[in-house]
Amino acid sequence: MSQLTIYHDQHPDNIEFHSEAHTQIAAQLAQVGVRFEQWQAAYEINQTTSHDDILEAYEQDIARLKAQDGYQTVDVISLPKGHPDAPVMRQKFLFEHTHSEDEVRFFVQGQGLFCLHIGERVYQVLCQQGDLISVPAMTPHWFDMGSDPQFTAIRLFNNEQGWVAQSTDNPIAERLTDIEGTITRISFVKEILFTYATDKLPDFVRQHAHTPEVTAQLDAVRAELNAPQASLDQVIQALLSWIAEDKKVTPLKQLQGMIWQHGYQNGDFTGHIYPDAHQFLSAEHAAGTALYVYSSGSVQAQQLLFAHSDYGDMRPLFSGYFDTRIGAKQQPEAYQAIASQLSFAAHEVLFLSDVVAELDAAKTAGMQTLQLWRDGQPRTQAHPFIEDFSQYNAQESR
Repeated sequence: MSQLTIYHDQHPDNIEFHSEAHTQIAAQLAQVGVRFEQWQAAYEINQTTSHDDILEAYEQDIARLKAQDGYQTVDVISLPKGHPDAPVMRQKFLFEHTHSEDEVRFFVQGQGLFCLHIGERVYQVLCQQGDLISVPAMTPHWFDMGSDPQFTAIRLFNNEQGWVAQSTDNPIAERLTDIEGTITRISFVKEILFTYATDKLPDFVRQHAHTPEVTAQLDAVRAELNAPQASLDQVIQALLSWIAEDKKVTPLKQLQGMIWQHGYQNGDFTGHIYPDAHQFLSAEHAAGTALYVYSSGSVQAQQLLFAHSDYGDMRPLFSGYFDTRIGAKQQPEAYQAIASQLSFAAHEVLFLSDVVAELDAAKTAGMQTLQLWRDGQPRTQAHPFIEDFSQYNAQESR
């Protein structure tokens, strides 16, 4: 169902208007110069309908719009479900940007979320099948096709080059956050997850040693030990020693993630999330902020925690995940590598963590930093800090 939500750009959790009625959505958007319509196809459209036939099915509405607004070119774009480049394509328009001409899109199938930043308000428009939206040229906005996109859309324009996205250089266009001690309590990781993995690891490794994914990690352990002929028992002992020493070794993290998957799926535990962190992440996602996670836990472990959190499946809130495969968390090079994979320069990324050494590394790499000072963690004057996410807006105004 199509939706429009309006909120102040500094207070995304305070909704000023919400409607799922097309007439109300169209009326509200018309007040700020945005066209919102519903079109009906002349005949049935399905997954096998050609692009030419799609254009013919909506020929009358296309001709009307071209006559009214002078558009010269029309095309059809499709993104099938499971497309391997979908994450990259999604990222291209998640940042606030403008176009030098109108962005006109009609959803033949699927959906997409437009967030229009007009004055001090954000107009968040969920467009569904049958909806047309026309965003005027130079309107700051961002577009989210979703974590598992699948859509077909008609576009109208005068100059295809006019659709090139020009960043508004919003200084906090993305958020990069740590997990342990920042959005989930340290004791959950240490007392629940680590204890569970330690107890289960020996039997798990022995039972699955010949499966390809486990074999690959065991070989990586042997490489870390510089002992290619190490026995299975020696590998297990090394893994248990690394757990006891709290070492952030990638093959250990990968194996822990596999073990935790069984625990989550069996209902042995759920992923702890601070209430203020859940509210913050939900509000930032609703505001169109691209959220990323960088944690010493494997990407698999991160996704498991969010998939089975106290608040249900939180994975749709995040645009991507990073772990120690990209580099050690206390090394600036890791943050430089992350920035190179995002659509923004390092100084446009805000990194949040409770660990001073990680914040130092991110700052050295050029990122903005903010410390979550929870549970008596060490604090430094080198970074701004908040005690929980409820203080975030106050922190930004300092």
